[in-house]
Amino acid sequence: MTAVDFHVRSDHDVRPTRTARRSAQPRRRPFSSPWLWLTIMCVGSIALSLRPGSNPNPFQDEGLYLFMGHRMLEHITTGAHLAEYPGTYFSGAPGVYPILGALADSVGGVPAARFLSSLFVCVAIVAVYGIGSQLYGKVAGLVGAGAFVLCGSVIFVSHLATFDAMAMATVALALCLAIHSARVDHFLWAPVVGVILAFGFFVKYATAVYIPGVAVVGGLIVATRIGWGAATRVIVVLASAVAVTFFVVIFWAQDLKVGILSTTAERTPISPQPPLDMLGDIGMWVGPWLLLAVLGAVVQYRRWPIGLALLLFSVVGPLQQLRIGESTSLAKHVAFGLVFAAPLIGALGAALLRMSKWIGIPFVGIVAGSLLYSGLINSHTFATGWVDDREMVAQLSVDVARSPGKAILGEEPSAQRYALREETDPAQWNDTFSFLYGGKTGEAAYFEAIDQSHFGTIYLTTDTANGKAINTYLTDTETPYRLSSKVPFYRYGEFAGYYLVWTPKVLG
Repeated sequence: MTAVDFHVRSDHDVRPTRTARRSAQPRRRPFSSPWLWLTIMCVGSIALSLRPGSNPNPFQDEGLYLFMGHRMLEHITTGAHLAEYPGTYFSGAPGVYPILGALADSVGGVPAARFLSSLFVCVAIVAVYGIGSQLYGKVAGLVGAGAFVLCGSVIFVSHLATFDAMAMATVALALCLAIHSARVDHFLWAPVVGVILAFGFFVKYATAVYIPGVAVVGGLIVATRIGWGAATRVIVVLASAVAVTFFVVIFWAQDLKVGILSTTAERTPISPQPPLDMLGDIGMWVGPWLLLAVLGAVVQYRRWPIGLALLLFSVVGPLQQLRIGESTSLAKHVAFGLVFAAPLIGALGAALLRMSKWIGIPFVGIVAGSLLYSGLINSHTFATGWVDDREMVAQLSVDVARSPGKAILGEEPSAQRYALREETDPAQWNDTFSFLYGGKTGEAAYFEAIDQSHFGTIYLTTDTANGKAINTYLTDTETPYRLSSKVPFYRYGEFAGYYLVWTPKVLG
């Protein structure tokens, strides 16, 4: 080796300068980290769901689930007797979400229970990103997750202390894991996906309609590599979900069968609505998201089987409610389908950004602004759509104290029962849906109980058939009760009617 050669290869000459090293490193663009964007989305989702203006008092379902969650905790920890078993009429297993919701409620009341739902939706947001990024790339995953966050129904689900947020998170997590396991050929993950889906079913029985969708999407991903062998993966996911569900119901919680049948499999509509009216609501609440998802599937036409499957299962839940004519909870249930639709929206956004940033960025921004506006309007309507009963709770507190230990008859009293759970005993509460007294049921039972001064307080809105009949009987018949007060209630921030409060003429 010559001196020249040695000189050329010396450390002094070949080691890059600090400036050269700095320029050689790839520059990280601001906000290039998906996790930073996802954090911003989750914080934004929580802010949207808990923003001022929503009804602070619990929705009827919130009051029901949190109240029974506390009762279940008392039963587990102290052996307290449950006069009723909520598994016979709950739309999810009472030992899953209601207990978690009650634990959160014990820490910080209804706001804490609602915050728990916000955290579950954050899990769903991250999972939706995972679905989109695995199928169509990271940009698509972020755009899809952003579109998911902006939907008014998703904001509403995030706001409510009900089964829905936890159930939606399990569906999104199962789909994300199903896609991941299919892409990396981890066949053994298929039973795990089935177990997650079975758990989601017990959180909320209505998630059963999405179990085939998760299995099919995972199967379609591997179908291009192994052909009909992909059917094995689909079968394993479905079989494991069914096996776990069967085992739990048959060997551990047979009482759930009544609730599964009455609330889901053989449901009779509680709030029937004409299909055309329901279609109009669906279009108003998630129509723009579904339209964008269709365009995303068109953009990804080369992978049309996956796009078609995602589109189908984005609407399967609402279609089921259209089939039976049930409008109850439709505003929440349409959010579940966006787990499947949002990745396609992301695919559309990513395609536009790849085509031309000068066109794509303004277009995505305009669409995001429009979706946000729609989401804010719809979520505010949803979150103020139940009765603000704070004045009624205050009045009830006074009336119940005047007749301690006496039975209470309320029309849809779940929220008030929750609010007054420290002042009353669960056995005191009765509703206008069903009642047994003196060997009688229906109106005859209510009328006989009234004649015999069975109730210490009766409060009605006449929104149910029995409520109307009871109020007519109290008004037109000589009974031991008098109309002691009319308490106003509010809906959508405006006066909506009165609670009619009947109390004994003579307290005894």
